[in-house]
Amino acid sequence: MADLCVLGAGIAGVSAALEAAKLGRKVVIVDGAPAIGGQSVGSIIGTLIGLYTHGPEAYPITHGIADDLIRDLAAEGALLRMHRSTVTFQYDEVRLGRWMERQIEASGVQTLLGAVLTSVKFENRRVKHAEFATRYGSVRIQANGYVDSSGDASLCYEAGLEV
Repeated sequence: MADLCVLGAGIAGVSAALEAAKLGRKVVIVDGAPAIGGQSVGSIIGTLIGLYTHGPEAYPITHGIADDLIRDLAAEGALLRMHRSTVTFQYDEVRLGRWMERQIEASGVQTLLGAVLTSVKFENRRVKHAEFATRYGSVRIQANGYVDSSGDASLCYEAGLEV
């Protein structure tokens, strides 16, 4: 039993899991891929945008895990800050992936990777549990709350909700 189950281990899911862990919650993060990071490390995107306002006097509007990520990757030399009409960061995908792994491990968040969602028990307007197929067999996760950061609303879809 977890306090929170996060489906999707990309930057959104990792951020949600880390923020919840900082609040003392028992968190499990699940992804179909064999590694943490999602598209931010699994494809050659390499840019972060939307963390700052636009204009010549841009200031940060996204904090929390974003602050930690910027501080740590900048200290490693794995982040380049550019400012044109807004602030954009170019990052090293491998170093970002390692950063996410270190943060998840240090926070005590449990991971379930290589797990594909197969069903969701939804009743009384609540997700009761989610079931996943892994190469080791089926896994059921029961949590008090769920975050769908799958990128394709798979938890919501499997629960029968409109997406």
